[in-house]
Amino acid sequence: MQRQHGRMHLIPLSATAALLWVLIPNQPFLALDAFWPSASTCSVLLTILPTMSRSTEAARHRQQHHRHRQQRQQHRLHRQQHRRHRRQRLACVPAAPAAPPAPPVAPPAPPAPSGVTATYFTMDINSLPAECPSSLADLGKKVPDACCAAPFVEAPVTDVSDFTNDGKVYTCAPLTLPALGIIRSFLGCADAQPTYAEACVPDAVAPLLFQPNGYPMNQSYAATTWQDASDPTECNCGVALGVNSKSTFSGTGCFLALGLYMFGVADNTTYYVKVDGSCEASAAAPPAPPAAPAAPPAPPAAPPAPPAATGVTATYFTM
Repeated sequence: MQRQHGRMHLIPLSATAALLWVLIPNQPFLALDAFWPSASTCSVLLTILPTMSRSTEAARHRQQHHRHRQQRQQHRLHRQQHRRHRRQRLACVPAAPAAPPAPPVAPPAPPAPSGVTATYFTMDINSLPAECPSSLADLGKKVPDACCAAPFVEAPVTDVSDFTNDGKVYTCAPLTLPALGIIRSFLGCADAQPTYAEACVPDAVAPLLFQPNGYPMNQSYAATTWQDASDPTECNCGVALGVNSKSTFSGTGCFLALGLYMFGVADNTTYYVKVDGSCEASAAAPPAPPAAPAAPPAPPAAPPAPPAATGVTATYFTM
């Protein structure tokens, strides 16, 4: 309360109590009716109290800001720990086992001699026409077709049936020639050409050329010499006799073949072989994939929009 002009006026007790609590903390107050502040004191108090209130609010805001900043730092630390733990878990995961290597691709099967044939023609060396050579130096050369025709003696045609055993077609197989015995030959396609090759002597009997139980072969051993060879080299043709590729006849035509007299054997029979056929792919090409269905017809075009009435006006007149 305050005295003014002989009167006692009440001042806000809450403001006075707040000021006393700040200025004299933890002290018992005197009786309020004994505390008579002056008007100037009340004015100062009313000026200070709002300032103190604003200072308190600012301090509370600073505390909240500090607390929020600490929370953001904690969140940042948690994220860092989460990333670190995740990296550690990934590092502990065992690597996936390597895929097993792909199995080796099987080599393509040698082409079967389905369309290739070989036919022997023979004549006594003393009766040969002048155009038909017979020396070892001419072995494997292509000769006139007259050397593979009458009056030469024609042997049975050698074809795929002679190279089939137990239902399987081979390219390297034993053959029986009446004047020689059982030899082994190659019949098939090599370098995309019809090919026939002689003297494909197995290694086991190579040291026994023209000897008993050697080469030509006996029936029991010949039955073990069937082979799927991709070319005459794999069939061991010409190697044992030292003639190598000279005993390989590539392409169609008439060729000078091996004769025993070429190796000092008392025999006057001259052999020529006629190779015929082709190596075109017999398998039909796979059918073409079905054509894609035709696209549905486009919808009819919309009629053009009527012209806009931008500059058109209409005005009514009445009477």
